[in-house]
Amino acid sequence: MIGRDGQVVMSCFDCGRTIPVWPEIWKGIKKGVKSYSDVE
Repeated sequence: MIGRDGQVVMSCFDCGRTIPVWPEIWKGIKKGVKSYSDVE
């Protein structure tokens, strides 16, 4: 989801808290997840 400052925020399941993620990094994560899903 999007934070008030326009930052992309995602839930960190490992640490059990919400962490801010830069849009560029978030795009990379989603791209990586999609690629992983395609391979699987």
